[in-house]
Amino acid sequence: MAEQKIVIIGDGAVTCNQFLETVNNGKIDEDNPARIGFVSWAQGYVSGRNKQLDSFEYKMKLLPGTDEYWNILIFGCKKAQAQNQIEISLSMILDNLFSDVFSKNLIKKQ
Repeated sequence: MAEQKIVIIGDGAVTCNQFLETVNNGKIDEDNPARIGFVSWAQGYVSGRNKQLDSFEYKMKLLPGTDEYWNILIFGCKKAQAQNQIEISLSMILDNLFSDVFSKNLIKKQ
């Protein structure tokens, strides 16, 4: 498996540059299909990461609501933009969040 190429598709493969263009190019209210798609993807991704943590007997304390997921994606991408990492994918933004949370002991062993 390690020798095979990995293909990432879907909202998680979108770069922060592409995401911020979407956000900045129109009114994105809570009923906007783009917002719903990104938030749904983020919720599923975080649920999957939490399931992965469960297998190591760790548990994330809090799963935010839809507005918080949207804000996390925007905040993460703006932070990446400030660090000249605008081509980072949304999945990496959430992976970095998990790493930050884990290193600050906000994820506890059950």
